[in-house]
Amino acid sequence: MIPRRLAILLLTLLSVASGHAQTQPADSGKIDEFIRLLQDPEVQTWRESRKQDAAASPPVQAETAWAIAVRAKQMQEQVPEG
Repeated sequence: MIPRRLAILLLTLLSVASGHAQTQPADSGKIDEFIRLLQDPEVQTWRESRKQDAAASPPVQAETAWAIAVRAKQMQEQVPEG
């Protein structure tokens, strides 16, 4: 389960991002350039290779990262200062 603070942070960031996206006018030149880049064969090849790389290595889930951080902190507390 996602820790409460992380969930609140994510919701806050998403609400700020969506509010910002709604207030910015679309620049058709940039949109056209983005679409052109997505249709470029070199970009498509690169995107496919990134998808394969992502599929080859499973992502670390938030719970796992949190557990690792907690365990590292516990281990750090066990080391005597000196």
